[in-house]
Amino acid sequence: MPPHKKFHTPDMDSSVPTIAPMLVIKTRSKNKNVRPGVAAGVAPGKRRSAQEMKSAREQEARKRIEEEEHQKNLIQEVADIEDDMHKEDEGRKRAARADTLMAASTTNTPRAASQQSDEVNGNQVTADNSFNKAGHDTDIAGALRRSQRSREVTPEECDENVLDEDNEAADDMKDKEYIESEDEDDDEQVDNNVERGKKKQSRTKLGRADITAVRETIPALGTPAIGNKRKVSLSDTPSEKTKKLKPTVPSGLLHVKHWNATPKATPSKSTTFSQTAVSNESNVQYGGMLNDGMDDELERPVNKFKQMAVGTAFPPMIKIERLNTTPTITKKAQRGGAEKWTLKHLPSGTEAAFSALVVSLARKKVGSREGDPWETLATEDIQYIVDTVFGVGEHEVEDDDVWCGLVSYRLNNWRHVFGSTAAKVVEQYIKGNPDHFPDEDTIQDTVLYMLEAPEGEKTKPFHWKVWDQDEDGGVRKKGRFQSSLILCTLALAHYQEIDEYPGVADDKPSAALILAIQAVEHALGGWKTGTLSKLEPFSGAKYGDSFERGAPSSSKGKSKAKFNNRATQYLPTIKNFDDRKWEDIFATVREFLDNQASKKKKKGKFAERKRAASSDGDIDDIEVPAEYVLESDED
Repeated sequence: MPPHKKFHTPDMDSSVPTIAPMLVIKTRSKNKNVRPGVAAGVAPGKRRSAQEMKSAREQEARKRIEEEEHQKNLIQEVADIEDDMHKEDEGRKRAARADTLMAASTTNTPRAASQQSDEVNGNQVTADNSFNKAGHDTDIAGALRRSQRSREVTPEECDENVLDEDNEAADDMKDKEYIESEDEDDDEQVDNNVERGKKKQSRTKLGRADITAVRETIPALGTPAIGNKRKVSLSDTPSEKTKKLKPTVPSGLLHVKHWNATPKATPSKSTTFSQTAVSNESNVQYGGMLNDGMDDELERPVNKFKQMAVGTAFPPMIKIERLNTTPTITKKAQRGGAEKWTLKHLPSGTEAAFSALVVSLARKKVGSREGDPWETLATEDIQYIVDTVFGVGEHEVEDDDVWCGLVSYRLNNWRHVFGSTAAKVVEQYIKGNPDHFPDEDTIQDTVLYMLEAPEGEKTKPFHWKVWDQDEDGGVRKKGRFQSSLILCTLALAHYQEIDEYPGVADDKPSAALILAIQAVEHALGGWKTGTLSKLEPFSGAKYGDSFERGAPSSSKGKSKAKFNNRATQYLPTIKNFDDRKWEDIFATVREFLDNQASKKKKKGKFAERKRAASSDGDIDDIEVPAEYVLESDED
């Protein structure tokens, strides 16, 4: 910190006022002998010795000499190029001049006669010593002297030369560089023989004058007249060329000779009236003021032209071709007029195998896939099943054909079996336990409790094999998706239909388990009032995955679609099942199958799956719900 400043305080008893001294900014005592650069952390520059300075100057001089030699070489190269180009131009000039003179000598023109008189006087142009056999001028020295004598410098060229010299002088002044003399302390002395602080010699900028100085030829001024010159016409009688008339559109009044003329149709494409040219350059046309002695009321008839006939149509610019397309075959026509596909539409001899094997494999395929169980089976999967049963290449499966149609019917029946089986299982569960369900109020309270997820839970009590809730609200749950209602529905609706006993080595029935969970929830919903009420059909329109369209954020904004994973919300939890959990599920399923004495085939009319998909408006974004996994207290 800077030292504190002391102010003089006047004596209160003294009658003479005193003035405080002025504040003076001074350097701190510790900074008097320290340079600012050192204080800032920058190391001071090391002073070079006289020997180092001498070596540096010698190196700089050698570098400057090398640069000058390099510039001279460049100037010489440019001069050589210009000399070669100049010699080539001169040769072309002489060749063109010789050809012109020889062509003129062969004609009987006044110029040829004057040329002959000049030859008599001794001024022969085409002498043997100045032209070779080809007729080209070989007297280079004479041509050079003639060009030097005939060369004159115009005032404009003088001005340009003066401006070039001024510009070069200005550039030389700009290119001069100076070096600052080195700082010397007062106490240090250096040998007087060492030169210091001298300015660098000015470097002259090379320009056009240096190139011209080293050239072997003299540059010509102006643009060289090289090109195809006009040759002398060899014809003795000059021909007069007539000027071609420009097509004119007649306007105004007609000439007197055309007053009574009837217009004739001409095959010419132009609609202009043909007129006889009176004069090529008179610029006189008929019309204007009337002559003296003519009646003012007499007017010349108006020039009329043939117009396009009414109704004339231009040729079409776009050609429209109508193709004979194949008529679209409706599904009803494809079925031969039948409302639905039946076994009669299958190839002959495949009805029994289809009902016994193809349908069973299709249900097993859909029940074991990790996805939405309400989605239809792809054509490729149906083709694989048909090839497995009948052999590869025996029957071809196409979209919306009899194979796809019948498989879709049987899968819809299979899904409906889940709903009807769950309804019977729940009804038997409520009516078979009168101690737990003595009256309608108890049934209503129990069912609502089983279908309602407690606060903070994403699962419901009927999902678990064990669900205990104490007085404090704590829940102890065990056995995810292993309740007797769910596994009994899975056993009777799926494994009894495909006629198989489950095993750990088999494909895991993920989609079938999801259908069993949804079917039990659907069946419990019919007992919410304490008594069994009529339910809606168990279909994918209510329990399958779907997109729900939301309201747009603004009047012109796009609506936002939300993905409702009503079926696949259980899939992440089922994927985490290990073999031990699947073995527990399969053991319970086998018990239900063993207790089932006989297999019953259930028939009925079932509603096909319907998806509510609207095509109005645009979807800007899709909101996908987060996945969750149900955990058991045993885990």
